[in-house]
Amino acid sequence: AYHYLPTSVSQFQDGQEMLDLLAARGLTGLRQHPLTFGITTLYVGTKPRRGPRG
Repeated sequence: AYHYLPTSVSQFQDGQEMLDLLAARGLTGLRQHPLTFGITTLYVGTKPRRGPRG
């Protein structure tokens, strides 16, 4: 059922590469939190507030 998973995981950006990707999209205050002994990582950032029009 999950035959695509190994390929998907191996192509997923991680570490500094993921932080750079998020920064390029405009997020600020980026942090990463390794979880479950490094099996997964939680990435946290703040989306900039837009002006009064939205």
